[in-house]
Amino acid sequence: MEGLGFTIFEGYGLSETSPVATFNLPGAKKTGSVGKVINQVEVRIENPDQAGVGEVLIKGPNVMKGYYKRPDATAEVVKDGWFHSGDLGYLDKKGFLFITGRSKEVIVLSSGKNVYPEDVESHYLQSPYIKEICIIGIPDLDHPGSFEGVKALIFPNLEKLSADGIANITEQIRWQIEKFSASLPTYKRVSGFSILKEPLPRTHLGKIRRFMVRETEMAGVPEEPPISDEDQRLMESDTAKVVLRALASMTDKRISVNSNLELDLGIDSLGRVELMAALETGLGVSIPQSFASEVTAVRDVILMTTEYMVGASGVEALKRPVSWGEILQKSPSEEMIERIGLKRSVISNASVMAAAWSYYLLARLFLRLEVRGIENVPPVGGCIVAPNHASYIDGFLIGGVLRNRLPMLFAVGFRGLFQGPLMSRAARWGHIMRIDADSGLSESLQASSYVLREGAALCIFPEGGRSVDGRILPFKKGVGILASVLNVAMIPTYIEGTLDVLPRGAWIPRLKKVTVTFGRPLTTEDILGLDYQQIADRLRERVVALSVPSSS
Repeated sequence: MEGLGFTIFEGYGLSETSPVATFNLPGAKKTGSVGKVINQVEVRIENPDQAGVGEVLIKGPNVMKGYYKRPDATAEVVKDGWFHSGDLGYLDKKGFLFITGRSKEVIVLSSGKNVYPEDVESHYLQSPYIKEICIIGIPDLDHPGSFEGVKALIFPNLEKLSADGIANITEQIRWQIEKFSASLPTYKRVSGFSILKEPLPRTHLGKIRRFMVRETEMAGVPEEPPISDEDQRLMESDTAKVVLRALASMTDKRISVNSNLELDLGIDSLGRVELMAALETGLGVSIPQSFASEVTAVRDVILMTTEYMVGASGVEALKRPVSWGEILQKSPSEEMIERIGLKRSVISNASVMAAAWSYYLLARLFLRLEVRGIENVPPVGGCIVAPNHASYIDGFLIGGVLRNRLPMLFAVGFRGLFQGPLMSRAARWGHIMRIDADSGLSESLQASSYVLREGAALCIFPEGGRSVDGRILPFKKGVGILASVLNVAMIPTYIEGTLDVLPRGAWIPRLKKVTVTFGRPLTTEDILGLDYQQIADRLRERVVALSVPSSS
C-alpha cells in the first residue's frame, strides 16, 4: 500500500480496549510491529518464554468495565485491572509490540516447548510451491493434553508446480519442507504433512478457521459432481478405455475424469513411467518423456494420448499391464549412452582414479575416515550400493572409499544439481547419471539398468534426497525395482558424521570424524516374495541396523 503512495499507520487493540492500546506514530513506526503503547495505557507480557513471547495484558482508562450483565465472563478476562487479551506477543528493547498469535492456538509440546503456529507457517510459506499451510499438533498419547510434535496441512501452489513442469507434487513439497526445516529449531520442524485438494477454511478477514481444520483433515472424499455430456463422451472413447484399463491395473481407488493422478489415485513418478509404457503398448504409439510432467488429471492423460493417436494405426486392447522387466529391458538412447561414458580413454579413467584417491586421502587426513565391512562389496560385477544421505559430501566419500571399483562405479544424481556446461561436464567426468524425476525418469531407470547389466556398481541414495537431521528417511521403491528385475545384490551402507561436517546451508566443512559401514549384501534369496516397496523397506531396515553401535 505504501508503495502505491498510501500512508499506513498500524495499531493494536480490541473492542474491550476502546479500541487501541498501541500505535505506530508518524516518524516512529516499525514494520511488522503494531506500535508503542499509547499515553495512560500499560502493556505487559505475562509468563514470557525464552523468546520473550507471552500473553499480552492491557491496563488503563481505555479498558472496559466489563461485559454487560456477565460478571462471570468479565472475571475471566479482567484481573486486578489487567485485561487478558488472549493474544501472544513480545515487546522489543525500544518498546514496540509484536503480535505472534493467539494463546488458545499455541501448541504445547511434551518437552515443555511452545510452538506458535503462525510463526512456523510464515516460515514455510517462503516456499513458492506452498500456497497455504496450517500447523497442527500431533497428540502425545502418553501425555494427554500435550503434543509430541507438529505436522502441516498444505494446499500446494498448483499453478507454480505446473509452470515449472513438476508433476510429483508430494515429493516436491517434501523437499521444500526439508529445505526450510533446516533453519528452524528442531522442536518447530514439521515432522509430517498432508496435501489438501482444497484451500483451508478461512474467516472473511482471511484468518484460518483452525477449529475447522481437524474436520477438514478427517473429512472423507467429497462426492464427485455429475459428469458433463462432454466428459461422458470423452470417457467412452476408445483411447479412454485403454487409459482407464491401464490406470485400473495400477490403483484400486475410484477413477473419474477429474481424478488427480497423485493426490486421488496415488500414482507417483514411478507410476507415471508404468503408465507411459502401458499406453505405448496398448495404443501402439510413441509417448515423449515430457508426458510424465505434463499430465495432472485423468482428463489430461486421455486428451494428450488422443493427440498422440493422430495418424496411428488404431487402438489395441491392453490385455495385461506392462512389467518393469519390459521397461528396463529397453536400452537407453544413443545420446544417453554417450553421456554415461561407460567406455572411456585411459587418461580419463586415470583422472577419475586420481580424484577418488584425493577424496579418500583428504577424508583420512582431515575427517579421520573409518571404513568398516568393505569386504561386503564385491570387487567386480553389477551391484547396488545404497547409503543413507545427509550431506553433499556423501557421494564424494563413497567414490573415495570404493576407488578400487573405478572406472566401473556410477552414481545417480538429480539433474537440477548438475545443470549448465560446467556441472554437466563434471557429472559426466564423475560418473554421475543425472535423473529427472518428473520428465525423464523412465530413461534414467533404463540408464541405471544399462550400467548394472554391463557389470558396473551403481551408488543410489534410496531416500531420494538429503535428510535434514540425520534420521534415515523412507526408501523409494525404485531401488527395489532395479534389484528385483536385474537380480543384483544391494549393499546396505551407513554413513555417519557427514551431517556434522557439512550440514544444509553450510559451505565450509568442519573437521569431524566420519565412518562408512558396508553391511552384508541383500541377495535374491533375501527379497524373495517381496514387492518392490517391501524390498526397499527391507533394505532400509538393514541400513538402520548399521546405525546402531552394537551392530557395527
